[in-house]
Amino acid sequence: MTATAPVAFDGTHREPLKNEIVIPPDPQAKDWRDRPGYVRLKAPGCYAFQIDTPDSSTFLVFNAVGPTVS
Repeated sequence: MTATAPVAFDGTHREPLKNEIVIPPDPQAKDWRDRPGYVRLKAPGCYAFQIDTPDSSTFLVFNAVGPTVS
């Protein structure tokens, strides 16, 4: 069975749902940076996220299990 379901991201400051998270470059950053937030999935299934950096792209693939949300 193949299905599609939207994926959305939102932050911790009641931001509207977004289809991507962008962390602007910070020339003064010397280590890892992050952006707190949540991933919202409406249905179980296989999902993949693409993570881009200035030097590369990485794919994170995972299987979400659980009930479907209306």
